[in-house]
Amino acid sequence: MRRASYQISTMLEAIGLLVTLSGLEVAKLMGVPRRTVRSWYDQRFELLSFDGNKKNKKIESGGRYEEFPDPPGLRYVFCQQRQTKNKLKQALLTKVHDEFARDFHREYLFYENDCVFNVDETGMYYNLPPTYIWAVRGGSAKISTGEKYSMRMTDVLTARADGQKLPLLLIMKGVPEHPGRALKPTMWRQYLRDVLGESIEEPSVVLMDNFECHVSDESYKIMHEELGSHLCALPPNATSVCQPLNVGVMAPFKRNLRSLWLYEEQLEGDDDDDPYSPTARQKRMVMLLRVIAAWDMVTADVIRQAFAKALRVN
Repeated sequence: MRRASYQISTMLEAIGLLVTLSGLEVAKLMGVPRRTVRSWYDQRFELLSFDGNKKNKKIESGGRYEEFPDPPGLRYVFCQQRQTKNKLKQALLTKVHDEFARDFHREYLFYENDCVFNVDETGMYYNLPPTYIWAVRGGSAKISTGEKYSMRMTDVLTARADGQKLPLLLIMKGVPEHPGRALKPTMWRQYLRDVLGESIEEPSVVLMDNFECHVSDESYKIMHEELGSHLCALPPNATSVCQPLNVGVMAPFKRNLRSLWLYEEQLEGDDDDDPYSPTARQKRMVMLLRVIAAWDMVTADVIRQAFAKALRVN
């Protein structure tokens, strides 16, 4: 036999009748067992304070017990942006930027623009869909082609404060000497001597972030003893405002990469069974040509403005 259940509105009606009638009379009047009326009376305080839907049949909803403590608190934590320990507040970031620019001009006052360099790395993938794309209203903006794990390459970019761009160092996947590092110390030493060193004609200053191999003792030694220049390490966690390439060059460079990706024709692979899957060699060649073209599209004015903004040049 199925057990009868009653809405909270019925329970409240019975409690109201109990003010003037006995429990037996209320049970007969409403056609409810006397024991049920007695149990409603015992819960009268909870029922009278209930502010939910009166059509419910339970004060507390059924189902499983909560497996996570304090779900509203967890929801607040996950929905709010939580700053990391390394992220600086904007006021502190501005203060660090001002102090860095002041110290830089005091220490390197007599260095001309053709003697101030900035080196930085960035990653790129074979598939570089744009951040925004035109789509027919009401239609899908999904890009139909692409790979979930696309081939990756690291680009080492160097620019001079007068707008001059140096040759690129492009690093691709190989047999890693140090697992987990895209730029190995051996590559960095080679870049300093063979690429940066060939472009330094007189004592210069080179701005670099605090990446491990950038500010190693060996890097300082190569810069001072072999290249006759100064290595200026940027303040930690402040490259977004103190590093010229991050301030105004990386964004247009990445934008150029995405634009060039859109105009590229689809490659045909060597495999007859799957002609639309290009080989790794074909992908590498496409990425090389794309990054060289994107770097060529960055103008000297963009570089000069980035240095002026990062170094507080009026």
